[in-house]
Amino acid sequence: MSVEQIKITEQISYIKASDNPLSADVILVDGQEYLYVFDVGNNEQVAEYLNAIPKKKRVILSHFHTDHMGNVGRVQWENVFFGANTEKYFQHYIPDYAAQRFAELPAALAGALIGTAEDDSATEKKFSRYVTVFDTVKIQDGVALEIHHVPNSHAKGSLLLQVNEEFIFVGDSLYSKVEGDCYVYNAQLLKEEIELLKRLPGTNIFSSHEERPVKAKAGVVRFLEQIYAKREKNDAYIRVSRKE
Repeated sequence: MSVEQIKITEQISYIKASDNPLSADVILVDGQEYLYVFDVGNNEQVAEYLNAIPKKKRVILSHFHTDHMGNVGRVQWENVFFGANTEKYFQHYIPDYAAQRFAELPAALAGALIGTAEDDSATEKKFSRYVTVFDTVKIQDGVALEIHHVPNSHAKGSLLLQVNEEFIFVGDSLYSKVEGDCYVYNAQLLKEEIELLKRLPGTNIFSSHEERPVKAKAGVVRFLEQIYAKREKNDAYIRVSRKE
């Protein structure tokens, strides 16, 4: 597999997802000081490509599935941002993760590092190497980034990344679970996801693993609203036939 970096804007590009090995789209956002990488994929060639880029890197992981975070132990980075549920999988990819996190505790307790990003003030301090995201994180680095939790039916504790109030990178959070011949959505989580997407000012959505990953947010929201309209009274889940 040859690695190709596809430009979206002057500051935003991506490396296309692959099927063999299964590896998600890797988003690259070029800031003044850092290169921001949303999902690192699971292809060793992609890791080598990223490591060859001569710029400090910050990684944001959308969720814990291997195709999105498999390279986290191979890529060289300064900081990694993730949801609490994703943290449970770090030991698999970074064997000494627990020891590294423990070594940061004295500085974090002294207030020198932000290891759990809970509010905007976190952007004014030095981030620890590992940052568990509990609330919105905002970063200004010649580019405006916002990291949000995104309710969804695909993976618990997922994050999305908004860039310059224009693009929203959602990983796999638009997808459902699959049971037999049905796509299955949690109705409440789908409602919350729709509300979040409407609230964010970005106008374009990038969803991983698609041939044409960039879509107008308005169209995506309409599609999700059509699914939500199929809910049945007193049923927590929405089931949509895969044949539709």
